[in-house]
Formats: sequence, C-alpha cells, structure tokens
Amino acid sequence: MTTVRALTVRQPYADAIVYGPKRIENRPRPTKYRGLLLIHAGLATYEGLLPPADPDWPDERGAVIGSAQLVGCHRATEGCCPEWGFRDSWHWELAAVQALAVPLPARGALGLWTPSEDILRAIHQQHCPTRDETRSDSRLGCQPDTAHGSEP
Repeated sequence: MTTVRALTVRQPYADAIVYGPKRIENRPRPTKYRGLLLIHAGLATYEGLLPPADPDWPDERGAVIGSAQLVGCHRATEGCCPEWGFRDSWHWELAAVQALAVPLPARGALGLWTPSEDILRAIHQQHCPTRDETRSDSRLGCQPDTAHGSEP
C-alpha cells in the first residue's frame, strides 16, 4: 500500500476544497507526490484574499475533514486556474475530493505530513465507500465529491 500524506490548509480554503469547488491548492514549492491526500483544516484563518464562503460550510478547525487525489502540479502561468490559482505559486491539482462523514481531530504540520495510524484507522472505520472501489485506498469513510461537478 502506498504511503498516505496529509496537508494542512487554513480556513476557509480547507472548506472550499472539501465542500466547495476549489481544486487547486497554491503552494510556494512543487511536489512530486501523487496519490491520496488527506485535507486537514488548520487552526488559523487565512488573512489574505478570501474565497466566496458558503454559510453551510462547517468551518471545522484542527481536524482532518476530507481527502483528495493529488493528480498533478504545475507552475502558475498567465491566466491558468483563474478562480483559485494565485500568480507566483505552484498549483497542486486535486481531484476526487471527498468529505469525511465525521471530522477527525488531529495536529497539523507544515508541508506534506504523514498521518498517524490512529487517524488512518479512524478513517477506515467510517466505512463509507468511495466511487473507485478498485483502488487499495478506496474505503476512506468519505462522502462523494458534490462540489458543483467540478472534478477534472
């Protein structure tokens, strides 16, 4: 089984990924990692330009709230990723986003981090199948991606 990674994202961007249409995560560095990525909602709020927040987003803090497949990474170019991509950053491309049925409290970290076995076990115990039953990581205990049909 491949190693699962997690990424801490400040609110409201974590909610915009898990419950909304955001499928680009802006980062100062590229990543070669591809595969399952747990989305951890950090304790802090992003103080810069904010996305249009939905009042139905739960605004959970300090917890793993969902997962995605990290499918690509590219340097920002003029006009790419217009709604969510920042200039002068690396755009991490997300797909197959899923919300956890029950957020899992966890301590985040900078950059990609490896979630504990306890977190992984708790995710598997939620027993909600994903759409791709053929993958070894397909039973995450998640709800399907319902964000405006925006999967790439």
